[in-house]
Amino acid sequence: MGKTRVKKLTIVKPERQLPPSIYIHFLSWGVLLLLVLIANTVVGYWEFRVVRFQKSRLEGLIQQVGQCDQLLTTYARSGVTFGDARSEGNYLETTRQREGVMTQLKEIAPAAFMTSEASAMDAGKAEITDLENQAFDYIREGKLNLADPLVFGAAYEDKEAAYKQDLEKFTAEVRKESAFSYAARGRKVFTAAVAGAASLPLLALWHLFLINK
Repeated sequence: MGKTRVKKLTIVKPERQLPPSIYIHFLSWGVLLLLVLIANTVVGYWEFRVVRFQKSRLEGLIQQVGQCDQLLTTYARSGVTFGDARSEGNYLETTRQREGVMTQLKEIAPAAFMTSEASAMDAGKAEITDLENQAFDYIREGKLNLADPLVFGAAYEDKEAAYKQDLEKFTAEVRKESAFSYAARGRKVFTAAVAGAASLPLLALWHLFLINK
């Protein structure tokens, strides 16, 4: 008997098919989600740094408000004492500086300017300013005897004492809002970082699943 020849069959392995379009679609969304998480963490961290910088700048601005108030009183009393109307120029310049400082404070803690403490502070400062402006009017007219009691009298001292108390209450509100904002931004950054870290392995497994599908 002759030998039976066995014909060898060559098995051609089918080429691996590309993932269907639906898988590619999901894969793209996974990459996009990862980028969004990274961007959210970066933006949150930057905001946190900005708030931290504002917190350190806050005390300096509060101190500047007090310094401006002292200078305003000094210029008003100096004008009366020496009968020098030129002190009014320094007074007006200091007033502008104080307004600029208050504007910066409002940028850091806008909600604090909507409180009753802010209203009381503004009202008290307006009463003091009226007395000081009236004193400068008398100085220009040469009526120092009328200007003197306006800035050296007991009424002026009482208004200044009340204003300082209102200013302290207002600055406490500013500090409170700043601290709240700092803590809120900190929580936001932490949450974003945790979400990003937790999503990374899940996204990696999802990508491997889609690629090998």
